[in-house]
Amino acid sequence: MAIPLGKSHMLDDVLRKLYANGAPKILMALVILLALSENVVIFSEAYSFIEIFSGKGWASRVMRTSGFTTAQMDILLTVPEMKSSVQNYMDLLTDAGFLLALTCILNGKTDNFLCLVGMVCSSFVTINKGTNKRYPYDALGDHAVSSVSQGNQLATRCALLLYSIVAMGGCFLLEQPRSSMLSWHPRIREVFLALKQVWSASWWMAHYYSVFPKRHIAWGNSQTIGKLDLGVLCRAYQKKLASLGKRSAKTYRSGDGKKRFVGTVHLKTSGNYPPRFGRKLARLHSEFCATRVVHEVHPNIAKMSGQDLFHLMDWNDLWEDGDMPSVLAWIRGNTHLQLGSWRPLFPTEL
Repeated sequence: MAIPLGKSHMLDDVLRKLYANGAPKILMALVILLALSENVVIFSEAYSFIEIFSGKGWASRVMRTSGFTTAQMDILLTVPEMKSSVQNYMDLLTDAGFLLALTCILNGKTDNFLCLVGMVCSSFVTINKGTNKRYPYDALGDHAVSSVSQGNQLATRCALLLYSIVAMGGCFLLEQPRSSMLSWHPRIREVFLALKQVWSASWWMAHYYSVFPKRHIAWGNSQTIGKLDLGVLCRAYQKKLASLGKRSAKTYRSGDGKKRFVGTVHLKTSGNYPPRFGRKLARLHSEFCATRVVHEVHPNIAKMSGQDLFHLMDWNDLWEDGDMPSVLAWIRGNTHLQLGSWRPLFPTEL
C-alpha cells in the first residue's frame, strides 16, 4: 500500500527534522510504522494543546473552554476494564501508552500547538532524596529501587517525546517542582543539548490561586516561558496559605539530629494545576507558538527523502533504558501494518 501523497510529504518532513536534531533511529522507526499503519490516524492537525500527565486535567479543560482543540493523557483517565491490562494505553510506561502519546503529538497542528508535559516527579524531588539517591553527578539514582528505575524509564520516554514535538513544529513545556532533579537526567540533558536553545522559568503556583505556595519550574523551546513567573511571593501571603493547614510536606528531626522531610496527605493534590494557570497558558498560546525556536534543516538534508535518511542511520543506540525495542516490536506486530517499499529497511531482529 502506498502512503497518500500529502501524508508522505509530511512524513518526509518530520523525518528530516528528527534527523537534523539528532533524534535516534528507533524514534524515526516508530514514526514510520505509525504512518504505515492503516488503523492509525496521524498528521490530521487535530490538536492545538496536548497535555501529558494531565492529572485532573484543569489545564486542558480551560484550554477547551477557550476554544482550543485538546488531547490529554494520564493514568487516572484509564477506563476500569483497562486498569489490569499489561497494555494500559494511558500509562506511558507501556508500549501502547508511549505510542498513544506519540500519536497525539503527530496529530498536533503543524507549527501551532503547545504540549505540556508534567512528568511524574515523585522519584526526582528533594523530599525523596533519601530513597532515590539522585544527585547532579548521578541523576540516575539508585537503580535497585523500583520507583527510581520507573522514573528513569519515564524520563527517557519523555525525552523522545520532546524530539517529536520539536519535529512537528510544536512548543513544549516540561514542568516539575522546583527541587526536581529531572533536568540532570542524561537523556533529558541529551535532548536539551541537541536542541541548543532551551529556556527555563520558575514560579510560585500560589500566584495562580493554588492553596499550596509550591515553587515550580519548566523548560521549553520558547522564551515566552519567562512570562509564567509572576514575581516574588510576599511573606504575608505565604503565612495566609500556611494558616489553611494544607501543607504538602513537613519537616522533622531524625534520631541523629538531621533535618528531614516527609510528604503529607496533600502532597499528590499539590501537583494539580489550578484553573487560573490554564487560563494563563490559553492567553500565551499564540505567543508560545510564534516565539518557539525554529530549527532549519540543512539544504543537503532537505534534498533527501525520508527513506534515504533512514537508510543512512544505524541502530547503535536502541534507547534500551526506555525499553524502546519492546515498543518497536509491539507496533511491528500490528496486523494493519503495510510496510511496502519500507520493508527492506527494517531488520527482522535487533
